[in-house]
Amino acid sequence: MKPKWDNDKLIICLYVVLTAAAIYIVITLLNNISNIWIFGSTILHTTITLLSPVFIAIAISYLLWIPVRCIDKHLSKVFKKAHRGISVLLVYVLLAFGIIGIILLIYFMIGGKLSQTISFDQLFSSIVQYINSNNLTFDANYIQQQLSNLPFTETVKENLATYLSQLITWLQSFFFNSINNLFSSITNLISNVFSAFICIILSVYLLLDREYFVDLWNKLFFLCFRDSRIGKQLRKIGSTFNTTFTNYIRGQLLEAFFVGLLSTIALTLLDVDYAIVIGVIAGITNMIPYVGPFIGTVLAGIMALLSGNFLLVLWVIIAMQVVQQIDNNFLQPKIIGESVELHAVFTMVAIIVGGDIAGLVGMLIAVPIFASAKKLISNWYTSHGFEAKRLELEKSQSESPPPSNQSDPTNDGE
Repeated sequence: MKPKWDNDKLIICLYVVLTAAAIYIVITLLNNISNIWIFGSTILHTTITLLSPVFIAIAISYLLWIPVRCIDKHLSKVFKKAHRGISVLLVYVLLAFGIIGIILLIYFMIGGKLSQTISFDQLFSSIVQYINSNNLTFDANYIQQQLSNLPFTETVKENLATYLSQLITWLQSFFFNSINNLFSSITNLISNVFSAFICIILSVYLLLDREYFVDLWNKLFFLCFRDSRIGKQLRKIGSTFNTTFTNYIRGQLLEAFFVGLLSTIALTLLDVDYAIVIGVIAGITNMIPYVGPFIGTVLAGIMALLSGNFLLVLWVIIAMQVVQQIDNNFLQPKIIGESVELHAVFTMVAIIVGGDIAGLVGMLIAVPIFASAKKLISNWYTSHGFEAKRLELEKSQSESPPPSNQSDPTNDGE
């Protein structure tokens, strides 16, 4: 005779077992939450480290796509097949020449001024002459004899010998540590150069075959979200971020042009050498928040200092500060604020928060991220009818009669 199963009791037993298993899993996870967090952080850090060349290559290709597209539009009329490759090559060649040119110009500016004002042969001769004229020598016996002639007690001499021994030990340790650090620095340098090379190669492929990768991304996106509401919302968010970042980059370039122009005019009026070069560098570095304006001012101050006119240094610093005030109070709110539609107060807050979270990179990308978030919130606020309801409420409140301030006549006689 087959036993009869009670389905209700079986379901209850199954629920009990599953509940007990869930409670056990939750308790185990809570007891090992620190280990799980460390493991997850390690996996995430390793993944980001491995994929960082890809992310950097995507960022480089995104930034360089605007000039590549502009050049490609004109070259496509002349070259039917190789126009994209020539456009990418021209952009990278111009970028490399620009970076190398700025470095060489800075080197020749400062080096040329130093060679004009200071003769290292004369400096070395002056040092040797000073040593000989004062009968200075670094012979060990001479130093020991001079120390023995000093009016020190034996205790002081012993302590001095101990300190000298400790100093020698520290110098030896510092020397060996410096060698180890040197090898480590060389290894890191080689690794960074290799990573930079990989990033450049990947970015070149992304620019050459941009349409292929965009189509591949669209297919993958459609495969994940189809025609769902979430997919449409994500596309709107991506379009908002793309538009905001593009406008921000254009605004930064326009602001850099005006800052460089004003710096060049100011330094030319002050008769500072290499005023045009310093102005160009000041405009380019001005795109770096906080640190950038300081770089241009320091470079201009160094050139003024090497000219031998110390009063000129003061005037140069004042002139560069005037340019920065014009930029902060007029150019930046007008150009950057209108390009990303973000108030100057929120711009400063974005830079501070971004710098605190991700350093220099965070400061560079914080403004377009904040501006994109502000646009998305504003669109959500308007699309859900909150703006219309607010205006309707304000209209009804303005049309309603004010409350009467007349006193009750029944209370006047009391």
